[in-house]
Amino acid sequence: MRPPWKTRRRSSGRTGGACDGAFPQHDARACGPAIMLNIFILLAVLCMAPLALLSPFVGLLGWHWIAFMNPHRLGWGAVETVPAAMIVGAFALGAWMISREPKRPPRDWIVFVLFMLAVWISITTVFALVPEGAFRIWDRSIKILLFTYVTLCLTTNVHRLHALIWITVLSIGFFSMKGGLFTITTGGQYLVWGPKGSFIQDNNQLAMAVLMTLPLFFYLSQNAANRYVRWGLLAGLVLSVFSVVGSQSRGAFVSLVIVSGYLALKSRHRLVFAGLGASLLVALIFFLPESWIERMQSIQEYEQDKSVQGRFDAWTYAWRIFEERPLVGGGFRAYYDGDYFMALVPDALMPRAWHSVYFEVLGEHGGVGIAIFLTLLLMTWLRASQLEWLGRRHALAWASDLGRMCKASLVAFATAGMFLNMAFFDLYYVIIAVVVCGYSIAAQESGETRVSLRESRRARSQARTALAPRTAAAVPVPRSARPTTGGPR
Repeated sequence: MRPPWKTRRRSSGRTGGACDGAFPQHDARACGPAIMLNIFILLAVLCMAPLALLSPFVGLLGWHWIAFMNPHRLGWGAVETVPAAMIVGAFALGAWMISREPKRPPRDWIVFVLFMLAVWISITTVFALVPEGAFRIWDRSIKILLFTYVTLCLTTNVHRLHALIWITVLSIGFFSMKGGLFTITTGGQYLVWGPKGSFIQDNNQLAMAVLMTLPLFFYLSQNAANRYVRWGLLAGLVLSVFSVVGSQSRGAFVSLVIVSGYLALKSRHRLVFAGLGASLLVALIFFLPESWIERMQSIQEYEQDKSVQGRFDAWTYAWRIFEERPLVGGGFRAYYDGDYFMALVPDALMPRAWHSVYFEVLGEHGGVGIAIFLTLLLMTWLRASQLEWLGRRHALAWASDLGRMCKASLVAFATAGMFLNMAFFDLYYVIIAVVVCGYSIAAQESGETRVSLRESRRARSQARTALAPRTAAAVPVPRSARPTTGGPR
């Protein structure tokens, strides 16, 4: 279901083969490659089903691969409509239910907050302003949360954790590296888009996904044993940066600057990282066309930008829905109710989507929903900080690096998400699962059952006290010099 004012997508700057992988429908020379690609995609999807029966975790990885990469969308004709995620997901869930794999996730308050989020979005869907559109998005969101739970249960060791990160990086990296090459070869003249019909179809959405994946590229390169793999990951990282730039997304560019600064501050080689970043920025300025620079400069002229003003209207609508329905909000896709939108924001030119994860949750799920959402984000950040500290304390380099890079991914989500309505983007919930499972695995390897931020602060305070010079008050006084309180015995 599409809102009535959205009759077709923006087409300016889009190229047929750049991002969605579609073949020209009237080119006879493309029929052969298209058929071969369709066969390959079908075989890959069909092979995942029996593999899921043999290993539920492999089936889970297959589901994440399809959810992120959408390989069937790269095909042609009927292959595009194959319910690949549903097929692989059903086999994976069935195999998990009858297997001896763990059915309980790590004991963590974040899991409870995820459960509360699932319950609350179900409640708000009952009271939604647009029931049909709300149920469709609820169905997709609840499946994402369900497979997040399965991921929490099945990711039980470092090897599985790294396999999950690898499948995430390769799936998103396929489009980011392809988009980076496309940007370089075309001089940044065209937009970079994602696979059609997916979460990352839009250029802005793809840029956000790539930004969240950049720290994972860096993490895998830091922990790669083979130098060729390490160089390949670093090359993919650079191409992914070009992909973000080629998306011509202003919000993504601002987020890229913030994430790059955060990585430079947290890197062990800060000066080298800062030098490379500055060199890349200078190269981009001389490489990119004038149209890209003009679009980025339009950030300063937001008062005259109709797109920005439309976002302000959507944010105003979200706030006024919160005032009208403070507990449950308007439900998923509340902006589809155009009459209600114009009644609450009469100065708006037309109804608009939220264009912000924060106003999206506030408008759709009310005050309770935004409180749960922000609590989840904050708790995940704190747990990633604990994971980083735990790795440093027990010489677990992978844990320290993972905690630091996951925080960078959260920074990307929190900043780029200010301008996009992707509150239930599955990559964000995979990052949450990686943090929770990584902390649980690191705690098991280190022999610790629970490490709190209070304990980490206390340990750092004790370390500083031990290294500080003793003051005069701390010097012991000789017994003969101590004053007596009574007469001689």
